[in-house]
Amino acid sequence: MGLLSQELNQGKTGDVNPAKTASLITEQDNSEIWAPKKLEAEIERQAAEYQRLEFNKPLKISANHLKDEIMKLITPQPEAFRGRFDIPVVVFGQIPPEVQAKLLRIDNREFSRIIDWLKDPMGYKTPNKTYLAWMQDGKPLKYHFKSADDVRAALDTDERGATILDGLGLYASHPNLLLRTRGEEYTFNLALPGSQEINSGDVPNLIWWNGLPHMMFQSSATNLGQEYRFVSCGK
Repeated sequence: MGLLSQELNQGKTGDVNPAKTASLITEQDNSEIWAPKKLEAEIERQAAEYQRLEFNKPLKISANHLKDEIMKLITPQPEAFRGRFDIPVVVFGQIPPEVQAKLLRIDNREFSRIIDWLKDPMGYKTPNKTYLAWMQDGKPLKYHFKSADDVRAALDTDERGATILDGLGLYASHPNLLLRTRGEEYTFNLALPGSQEINSGDVPNLIWWNGLPHMMFQSSATNLGQEYRFVSCGK
């Protein structure tokens, strides 16, 4: 198991600031939330956050160009996803995870060892482009107290395990999902069964520990406790 950490420098350009990234997500059904104007506002909010984080730099484009490319991704939520995959997330499939982790102020030394899940029966490969993922954050009970192997076996035919890049996108746009406060001890960790460590096959997890974001690996066969949530995407 590897555990990576790096302190966030308060107030610096790349810091993820939950107060500045409040989304339009609520706990209610989102079938009405993602009306065209509200979806456009949410994607524009994410575009502004990625501009602030300077995701344009590894792409070698201007901040305005980055926003233009992100806004082109807006498409209606598929009907079959409503009530299941209700979180729209802009994901950069062409920027390596170790580069994104650096921009997000997460220690990036082990991210280069993460690849797509090799035994995915559907053969999913992360597209080499920016895309819009419709995600769920692991709240459904079917994902609780399970191993990654169990979750992978239970995925619906129109569902895939979230990858490390999906997870970084979810953290960048909704950092509040990683830190769910219940006193000072409770954290909400994001398990990403669509990826694996290249040699061991262990599954990457984004966690909040000691006031900082970290990445750690867990065996795909290990049943994870209540503080872990398996994240998935519609496909």
